[in-house]
Amino acid sequence: MSIQRKVLLTLIALFAVLTALHGYLLHVVVGSGFAQLEQRQVDATVKRIQRALQQELTDLSRHNRDWAYWDDTWHFAEQRDPAYVKANLVPSTWETLDLEVILYFDVKGQLFAGQLLLLPELTPIALDDLIPGGLPPTHPLLARPDPMAGASGFIASTHGPMWITAEPILTSTQQGPNHGTLIMGRLLTAERLEALGHQLDLSLTLQPIAPVDEEQVAADQTLWVQTVVTDLRGNLLFKLLAALPQEATTLGREVTTYALELMVLTGIVVLAATLLWLRLMVLRPVEQLTRHVQRMAETGDLATAPPELGDDEFGRLEGEFRRMQERVAMLANYDVLTGLPNRALFGERSAMALSLVQRRGIQVAVLFIDLDGFKPINDSLGHSVGDHLLKAVAERLRTHLRGHDTLARYGGDEFVVLMEDAAEDSAAALAAKLVHLCAEPFEVDEQVLLLSASIGIALAPTDANSVETLLHAADEAMYQAKALGKGRFCFYRPQHGTPTPPREG
Repeated sequence: MSIQRKVLLTLIALFAVLTALHGYLLHVVVGSGFAQLEQRQVDATVKRIQRALQQELTDLSRHNRDWAYWDDTWHFAEQRDPAYVKANLVPSTWETLDLEVILYFDVKGQLFAGQLLLLPELTPIALDDLIPGGLPPTHPLLARPDPMAGASGFIASTHGPMWITAEPILTSTQQGPNHGTLIMGRLLTAERLEALGHQLDLSLTLQPIAPVDEEQVAADQTLWVQTVVTDLRGNLLFKLLAALPQEATTLGREVTTYALELMVLTGIVVLAATLLWLRLMVLRPVEQLTRHVQRMAETGDLATAPPELGDDEFGRLEGEFRRMQERVAMLANYDVLTGLPNRALFGERSAMALSLVQRRGIQVAVLFIDLDGFKPINDSLGHSVGDHLLKAVAERLRTHLRGHDTLARYGGDEFVVLMEDAAEDSAAALAAKLVHLCAEPFEVDEQVLLLSASIGIALAPTDANSVETLLHAADEAMYQAKALGKGRFCFYRPQHGTPTPPREG
């Protein structure tokens, strides 16, 4: 047998072994990795849908509280003044709040005001015609375990599922006595479901509950992910189906098949050269990037940079992947609108600062800032002006902090400041400066806007020893500042037995 034949047979045998080994590795490592990524995609999609539904419910509850915790509503529930109805319960209110249901019940659960109007035509409809059985006094929305607390969730209606919330009718300072219940409801219409799908970049389908064996059903390379929703009594109400392409597993199979076929075809032509080329120029970069993706999936670490893959297509892919990691890391820790640290990053930095309190004996201060008057501006001039105003506030506050202080957007029109190694005097001085800064006029879209700020200050370890309790104490102090007239700051002072004043916009 000639050497050439021996070499050829050796290369063929080696190629066969390598092909089999590589096929096994692709199946075990890459295939399972793509399957795990697909499962994570399913889990993440379900959580995104649940968060979006809950966010709609949270927004509805916020609108309800704005009306229920209002002196005008409280007096109306007591005196039944027709002027309140004429001024507030007009059709434009339903359109502005994007609601179908605004109902007022007294403390005995009897309806005394409000209306049900179907959008967009504002068609009146009777309560029993929309909600089978109506809302008797024994309904969970009216017979709440704590009459001073609210309730929210989904209920069934003749026009489909409905977000619904109930809040006690109290004064603007959240004082009693409770004069009844304000109920607001928003139907999950086809238009709103479509808008929710656009928000999530998903195609959503609403279906009634039916027995199924699996959480997701795959067909025609499409993965149907279902999210089950219950009503106020815990009964299964409906499910949302989201169609996801089976890109991960399909791509995994395609990658495996293509790699094996390519090795066989190129091996027949120039076996040795092709094996070497595949190993050095194709397989190695793919394996490196695959291992990097797997490590990310296992550890959740987005900071580790991908391996350097040269300046070819794999190098460009590595560069785009690196930028994607940086973008994801930024979104996870910073507020998109203002560029400030978000609540999660603020919590991490606060926890680190609190760990130094005991070891070094220093004091940490948290300033909880709420913008007085922001909500009327946002409601009357639009969210675009409101967003520009929030950015202007953030920029103005940021430029007047110490270099090692942290300013974060806590949510909505709320900001928080973390002062490390701060005395009570320095915290008070900074709070006074920030109150003054917020009181100065803001020019937004050629409009001069006026705000004020109510600031609550809490100190660690004096007031709290954990991030949650420290923020809660600062939040309560901010409420106390609002109760004293707004546009000022207060240190946290426990008020046992005194209800916390409500948050105002």
